[in-house]
Amino acid sequence: MVALVILINGVAIRFWNYAIYCGAIAAAVLILLDLPQPSSYAAEGYRVLWTLCGVGIGVIVMFLAGLLARRAAKAPPQQATQPA
Repeated sequence: MVALVILINGVAIRFWNYAIYCGAIAAAVLILLDLPQPSSYAAEGYRVLWTLCGVGIGVIVMFLAGLLARRAAKAPPQQATQPA
């Protein structure tokens, strides 16, 4: 049930932020993979935690790339030189 809720949330936020969408889908898949042969909740928690850490890194990189693109777009125009 938890995996289905995470999958539904992942689909809902797909158009908002692609990195968070991928993280939600990955977390749900990790939970679903553990269903046939259940391990401890700690192992499953660690898998989801490391997935969320990767999502955080992805969000930070996307944020920095957006800032860099915005800064490049605001570059001052070159001044034309006039012949003497």
